[in-house]
Amino acid sequence: MTLALGHAAQAARLLGAIEAARDAVGIKRVDNWHHAERITAETRAALEPAAFERAWETGRLVPLEEAVAEALAVAGEVLTEVMG
Repeated sequence: MTLALGHAAQAARLLGAIEAARDAVGIKRVDNWHHAERITAETRAALEPAAFERAWETGRLVPLEEAVAEALAVAGEVLTEVMG
């Protein structure tokens, strides 16, 4: 959703946060991993390599609660656009 809104750096940051959360609980691969890989590839393509890496690494340091709040805010933004 974030990438579709044109916020590629935010998408990369959230993807980094997701990876960190997966690592923390020992999940090696998510269900529907092919969708996750596609979204990651599209996000990577939307940014310069260094910008993607910076955002990804920043996301890995974001506390889980903060990442969830940010993701929910994005979902609210999408809902507002769809309903608005």
